Amino acid sequence: MTDLRAFVLAHHPKYGYLLLKAVKKKKGIHCQVPGGHVDAEELDGEEIDKACRTAAARELFEETGIDVRGDIDRLVQVSWGPNHSVELKGRRLFHLQLEDSDSCTDPGAEYPSTGEPFKLRLSSEHQEFKFQEDMLQAALDLQQHSGGKVSMILRQVSADVERLGHASLETSATFAVEKNCELGCCLCQ
Repeated sequence: MTDLRAFVLAHHPKYGYLLLKAVKKKKGIHCQVPGGHVDAEELDGEEIDKACRTAAARELFEETGIDVRGDIDRLVQVSWGPNHSVELKGRRLFHLQLEDSDSCTDPGAEYPSTGEPFKLRLSSEHQEFKFQEDMLQAALDLQQHSGGKVSMILRQVSADVERLGHASLETSATFAVEKNCELGCCLCQ
């Protein structure tokens, strides 16, 4: 295990941002996004970006049953702020555009507490999950996760998106690709 951590901000266009609920002795019930430490063997001989993306895909699968390990290019590294930062105190965040086909079909898969028709196979470290449509509210919901670093990143991305007039992180990505955006937003690199 290394000090690097990789997290996935998964977003479904109809339902919103995927948040996992966990219970910890010190924190009580709180929201998390899928993710965790980059394993040493993932880093061995690999570029940091690829190792982090691989770890993010592994953690996503372990915690939710969503499997992008064979298509890690679906995980888009998020950058933020005027310097296009990609890391905050060893944490990297990747965006995943969820599709209906990502819904888990395993027996025992669960529906979210918010009622959307999307199922996950949760790991034992999470009790339930929900979707949050508003990016800023998702950031607030994540304040207790990973020392608040993921929340800080998401709040900065939200500010970037609002400042540059993109409606959301997802339309920002689409705008960047389709319009060759050079405004300096989180995905326009």
